[in-house]
Amino acid sequence: MNLPYQYRVSLRITHPSVDLSRFDSLLGIESQWGWRVGDFKETPSGVPSKERHSSSYWCAELTLSYTSTEEATLEDFLQEWLDRLTPHQELLAQISEEGGGTELFIGLFLENAAAFSLSPILLAQFALLRMALDVGIYPATEDEDE
Repeated sequence: MNLPYQYRVSLRITHPSVDLSRFDSLLGIESQWGWRVGDFKETPSGVPSKERHSSSYWCAELTLSYTSTEEATLEDFLQEWLDRLTPHQELLAQISEEGGGTELFIGLFLENAAAFSLSPILLAQFALLRMALDVGIYPATEDEDE
């Protein structure tokens, strides 16, 4: 039996020239981060820089907080979002064809060893959407319990 762990998932989209803010309404989710190509960069403290972004970026958190696998397995969560994103397959493919990219970033927060398996069918669905899966593994901290 696998020990429970927590995860967070975000959808990230990049494009060399297109304003991606329309994805809020297209996908029905609000982005938390983003910019347009040519916008001025900011330092982590929010101070504008003289440098400009070389591509557009859009990112939305799909998990509202840290989600425990006792609440929802990662595999089920990913399948739910694949089902929501599949109607937009042509648009997501177009982003890739134009030099952009889409990815689901999965942050895993582990107190102990954990494992998960993604079925070939699930992975094939990601491939059809031309969507990458990026996984970050982090030690759990007290903040995730809040």
